[in-house]
Amino acid sequence: MSQSVENIPSTAISGVEGNLALDSILQKWVIGVIGDKIEGQFVRPRWQYVEAGYPDIGVTWCSFATRESNPDCSATVLYKNKQAVSFRHEELQVVFSFFGQNGWELACDLRDGLELWQNRLILLQNNMDVIVVERMDRIPELVNQQWQNRVDCTIRLRRNSVRQFTMDTITSVKVNINGEVNENGSWIEC
Repeated sequence: MSQSVENIPSTAISGVEGNLALDSILQKWVIGVIGDKIEGQFVRPRWQYVEAGYPDIGVTWCSFATRESNPDCSATVLYKNKQAVSFRHEELQVVFSFFGQNGWELACDLRDGLELWQNRLILLQNNMDVIVVERMDRIPELVNQQWQNRVDCTIRLRRNSVRQFTMDTITSVKVNINGEVNENGSWIEC
């Protein structure tokens, strides 16, 4: 990797609440693979609470979004004490849109760079890996009243999702039973 992911300024990492961790991982991954060809502040989640605005025409930048999540059919759930832990695999379809004159080159760098094991390390450390680069599309887009080159690179990832839930057990629930059983074994309310 050309650029250390630890050197990304915290101001460059943002995203939609609830997806912030995934967005941060994807942002660091793209910056790490592409290296010094794009500044960290110009790799950003597509949807943000506070819109960062478009960079100037001529600046090469990238926005990305997780467009689809396909979970496997059922999760494995383990129970211990008052905890339930759910394990599930899901496939994520992520679209990386590169804007500017060097958009196609950077999309190709991302596609080809992920073939190198060390460029997938941040994904592997976060229980993810690349399944396939599905396609690359050149789609001009009107940005700030000017047509700009845009290249979409669609990548499918697999993620192991682990979620933890707190649960009350039958022994922790307070129950009052009012009644008794008669000689026939029937319940009589008192």
